[in-house]
Amino acid sequence: MYIISGSTHQRLGASLAEEMNAEFCGVVNRHFPDGERYIRILMDVSNQNVVVVQNTFPDKKIVELLLILEENNPQEWMLPHAKRLFNAAIEQGWDHNSGGMNYAVSPNGEIIDTDRYYWVLSETVAAAGLLANRTGDSTYTDWYSKSWTWSLENLVDQQYGGWYRVLDNKNQRYNDLKSPASKTDYHPVAACWEVLKRI
Repeated sequence: MYIISGSTHQRLGASLAEEMNAEFCGVVNRHFPDGERYIRILMDVSNQNVVVVQNTFPDKKIVELLLILEENNPQEWMLPHAKRLFNAAIEQGWDHNSGGMNYAVSPNGEIIDTDRYYWVLSETVAAAGLLANRTGDSTYTDWYSKSWTWSLENLVDQQYGGWYRVLDNKNQRYNDLKSPASKTDYHPVAACWEVLKRI
C-alpha cells in the first residue's frame, strides 16, 4: 500500500504511512505566477492500493485531488466525462471561422474573452491526443492534428523558437512576448510529453 499526500497534508501522510507500515509517496506540486499548477507523483503506483490524503478547501485543492486520482486510479466514469468536456469545449470555444480556442466561455455558452492563449492551445493538443490514444476515435485524431497545425501556423515562432503568449481574435499578436521565464514553454512541452509517453 502507498500513501500519497497532496500539498496540504505532507506530514500527516508521512505519519500515516509510518503507522500503517505503508510506503509514503511524495508529490511535486508547483504553482506558477499566473495561477497554473504542475503536479507529479514521484513513484509509479499503477495498479497498487493507494490512500490519498488531501483536503478540498479552497477549490484549487479539489483540482489537485482530481489530478492525483486520475493519474493513479482511473475510473470508468472518467473517460465519458472527459469526452463530454472536450466536445463541449470545442463546440463552444473553438473559433470555427479563424481558428483557435477562445479564452473564456460563460456557463451559458457566451464567449466572454476571445483572446487565444498559448497554454489553452497546448492543453487542447494534449487533450485531443490523449483522447485519440485512449478511444481510437478519429474525431480526436483530427482535432489533435487541427490544433497542432493551427498552433504551428499562429503561435510558434518559426524563426527563433518558442510560443507567443497571446493573440487577438484575428490571430494577430499583441506583442512579441513569449511565456515568462519561470515556465518557459512549460505547457507545450508538457502537452507533448503527456501524449508521447502514452503512444
